[in-house]
Amino acid sequence: LIEVLYQHQKSKILIIDDDPDVVEAITLSFGLQWPEAIVLSVQTGKEAQAICQKENPEVVLLDISLPDTDGFEVLKWIRERNDVTVLMISARGEE
Repeated sequence: LIEVLYQHQKSKILIIDDDPDVVEAITLSFGLQWPEAIVLSVQTGKEAQAICQKENPEVVLLDISLPDTDGFEVLKWIRERNDVTVLMISARGEE
């Protein structure tokens, strides 16, 4: 993952998660460790599809549970279109 990110100094990282606390924590972490990165975020699968087509992120952090669809369906959609690095994330243990 680090190699993928450092190959592109202005890499785009897309966070797909409907929990604002998770998005904030990840955004802050990337901002501290890699301030050149552009961190984008969306809350739904539908928004994810639109931004993936428009922005072509180098890395995607994808929540398993989204309000409008299953994260695995979004992963399938992404995989049909490109080979971007995708990390699946979940906070299900908190429920």
